[in-house]
Amino acid sequence: MALHSIDHDERDAAAANRTDANGGVKGVWTIEEAATYLSLPVNSLYKMTGPKARLRIPHIRIAGRLRFRKADLDRWLDVLTVSNLEVLARARRVAR
Repeated sequence: MALHSIDHDERDAAAANRTDANGGVKGVWTIEEAATYLSLPVNSLYKMTGPKARLRIPHIRIAGRLRFRKADLDRWLDVLTVSNLEVLARARRVAR
């Protein structure tokens, strides 16, 4: 089996674990589930939640543990599209 196939199999298995009994997506994900969804290492995701992170990711702390909502992550990804980043960079330059 090719490495590419293994990645898809792991993602499919992780996606199955993120669904509730009715087949809907769970409302709140753990950091591991969010990292799988975003195809990022867990350590990188931890760094992106810190107060000094250059690129902060939306998250929730529940009982001291990080949680993520799919809707928040999808909205965050939309903002990070290249065209939006260019607009944000121009706005920052003008604000200075």
